[in-house]
Order: sequence, then C-alpha cells, then structure tokens
Amino acid sequence: GSGIPLLWQDVNGDGVTELGIFSVGGGVPSLSIINPVDSAELSNIRWAAGAYVPSSITPIALPDMDSDDVMDIGLFGIRQDEGNEGKPQFFVRSGSTGKRISVFNWPANWKNMQVMVMDDLTGDGVPEIALEGTFKDGA
Repeated sequence: GSGIPLLWQDVNGDGVTELGIFSVGGGVPSLSIINPVDSAELSNIRWAAGAYVPSSITPIALPDMDSDDVMDIGLFGIRQDEGNEGKPQFFVRSGSTGKRISVFNWPANWKNMQVMVMDDLTGDGVPEIALEGTFKDGA
C-alpha cells in the first residue's frame, strides 16, 4: 500500500534506521514501523476509525514524549465524531507501545491550524505542544 513515509529510529538494535509508513485504510489512521532490511513490520500503531475529517489528518513524528528513549507519533486532525464536529485534536501515542500518551483538544473556533512542537519550556524534560492558526474569539 501507499502512505506517508516518516524516518523513524533504530528500534530493533540492528543499526539500521526503521521506516514509519503512515496511512489511512478503511477510515483507520495507522503507523506501521518497518525494518527496511527485511521489510518486516515491527509494530503497527492505530487511532480510532472515522474520528477525523480525512483531508485534515496529519501525522507528526515527535521526539520522545514519555521518557522511554523511543520517538513518538502524533496525529493531528479535525474531529467529525458526533458532538465534536470541527474541533482540532492532537492525539499522541507511544512509538514503542502505541499506548496513549496525551490528547490535546481545542475548541472549534480555530482555522488554518497546525501543531508546533516546541522546546521543553517547563523543565520537565518533555517538549511542549502548541497550536498555531487563526483564532476567532467568541465563536
């Protein structure tokens, strides 16, 4: 299948950088971590089916957010599930386990948005996440 390639890191210790392939199949966003030496899938990280407007889905490779020495993956999208229509969300999963690290939600009064990964501003060893875009007050 086709997908968006993301350079990953060597997760199996063979000295070769793994490749992450992000795709959406059957409405399910997923990241497949592939060993380029033998094309073996080392892991597959998935998000909820149908939760996001398909054209808004953007994968973002992240530095280590959960202190396990493995880079992590975030999915940015505009929600389309009932009661949350139009709300931007950034859902971060562990690059090693696929488990939820954190979810950032914003109100539906943002346009032209993108997620920014910033330096660690709080001194906790974890980079900060910010939303950049046009905010409409009172919407």
